[in-house]
Amino acid sequence: RNVDPAQLLQQFRSAYVACFDASVAVLQSAPEAAAMRETDELRLVDTDDFERDLAIGKLSAGAACNCSQQPIALDRRLAALLRVPRISQDDNPLYPRTLFSAMLQALNAMDVREQLALILLHAFEYQTSVELPAVYADLNRFLVQAGVLPTIPLAGPVSAPRSGTPDQTGGGVDGMSGW
Repeated sequence: RNVDPAQLLQQFRSAYVACFDASVAVLQSAPEAAAMRETDELRLVDTDDFERDLAIGKLSAGAACNCSQQPIALDRRLAALLRVPRISQDDNPLYPRTLFSAMLQALNAMDVREQLALILLHAFEYQTSVELPAVYADLNRFLVQAGVLPTIPLAGPVSAPRSGTPDQTGGGVDGMSGW
């Protein structure tokens, strides 16, 4: 079965918007909702789900690394924008994980076989790897121009573990968890 690019793009857009909206809703909800989400993650996972999660995690980590410090700055700026103390990479709807999860959801909605979906997901990562750093830089630039934490240094929390003290912008030693 052929994958229609226009239909895939529409499915991807729908899936990404749904993922983004759900992430923002969780971030803005009461602390009980976040705790429930964490306990929901403690469940048995079947082999296919594990393989998908592993692929998404690997691709996300590679993409984030390729983007240098831009996603970390977005974590901080989005937290300031949403008025929450901190956003982890897994909770940030702008982080590559959300992009790759949305693409996989779009492929699944189109009834693409699992192995083909994973191959297409890798192709998607390959295609986006060149453009994603510029997209994140543009997002950060837009937020800075809008006045959202215009003075945080992009390399802010990197030096914090060496000194052992948290920085003044809220990242600190804890701000690098997940890297």
